[in-house]
Amino acid sequence: MKVSMIMGIKDEEKYLRETLASIVEQTRKPDECVVILDGCTDNSGAILDSFANDLKIVKIVHENNRGLIETYNEGL
Repeated sequence: MKVSMIMGIKDEEKYLRETLASIVEQTRKPDECVVILDGCTDNSGAILDSFANDLKIVKIVHENNRGLIETYNEGL
């Protein structure tokens, strides 16, 4: 069974490292992790880029402030 994770991020720099560490520490890691950055104005993008370089399952999509529903639809 393939496990996918979809995360919508908007200015979550404060909690992002902890969240990403939690994904890596799971017993059953996802086969892919799609992260949609929705108009972030903080350092979330840089944190995710660094994480994606270390863990090849991460796919990052940059959006321009489309909102919660459109962000998750993009991830699907």
